Amino acid sequence: LLQLLPALSRAQQSRLGSLDDRPKPTSRWFTGIDSLTAALQAAHTDSARFLTLVELGWYHEGFNNETALQYFDRALSIAEKNNRVLDEAQTLTAKGGMLTLLNQYPQAFGFFQESLKLTDDPANEKTAWQTNLPWLKNPSPHQNRINVRAWTHAFMGYLMDVTNNVKQAIFEYKEAKRLAEGQRDTSLQIRSNA
Repeated sequence: LLQLLPALSRAQQSRLGSLDDRPKPTSRWFTGIDSLTAALQAAHTDSARFLTLVELGWYHEGFNNETALQYFDRALSIAEKNNRVLDEAQTLTAKGGMLTLLNQYPQAFGFFQESLKLTDDPANEKTAWQTNLPWLKNPSPHQNRINVRAWTHAFMGYLMDVTNNVKQAIFEYKEAKRLAEGQRDTSLQIRSNA
């Protein structure tokens, strides 16, 4: 299930490209971390800072999870300050994923639970900066909320799996698959079938 994390990173990269106010590095020599760091320094809006911080978090996933957590913490602070509840949920799920990789299972579980609570309320559908989900067909704010919820269940399934709670892991994976099928999120459906 660790294969989910790179997919989220690629999905986040696609999302960042659609922001009009996201600064673009001027040198063709900027790549990876350099371009993200430059984009963060040049960001003029909270939305651009939030999305770049999330991308920086995913960039560090897998090889520097502590640094990833720091970026996600900063992104979460910006989302909370701006009352972007769905962005908070997305970031809480990311933090839970990193904490799972760091074997901090109780804390990860708490973040997943909080994210699921936030994504349970349809009123939160319009509380996100970015609802352009290129991996979904005909994205909408509703699909964004359900997609965050589906990915949270998938990550929670992994947490349950590594803590040997097989019955709960199966439930979480099935719920992620059910939600993904309803949104036609084929990237998550494929991973849920694995």
